[in-house]
Amino acid sequence: MIPTPIEREILIQAPAATAWSALTEPGQISQWFSDGAQIDVRPGGEGMLTFTDRATSQQATVRLRVESVEPPRRFAFRWDYPDGAVPTPATHRASSSCSPPRARAPG
Repeated sequence: MIPTPIEREILIQAPAATAWSALTEPGQISQWFSDGAQIDVRPGGEGMLTFTDRATSQQATVRLRVESVEPPRRFAFRWDYPDGAVPTPATHRASSSCSPPRARAPG
């Protein structure tokens, strides 16, 4: 089974460099997306995202592998769910124009 890419667009009203930090720095990621993050932000780098189920307090850890890094515009990785599921592609894109910068993130 081929996994469906995960895409979600969020608005970050900040310069592209600030949005890039929010998408790639573990301390920033854990403020808006996962409960914990470890990541080696380079092609081939690996990492983990930790999520806590608020109802049960159970934690799930998702492994990821970085596919592409193009600061400050594109950050792509594949992640999988527990129990060895097929890796799912996720791409973060930050762009700026006359409107505020936007970031596309998994969701």
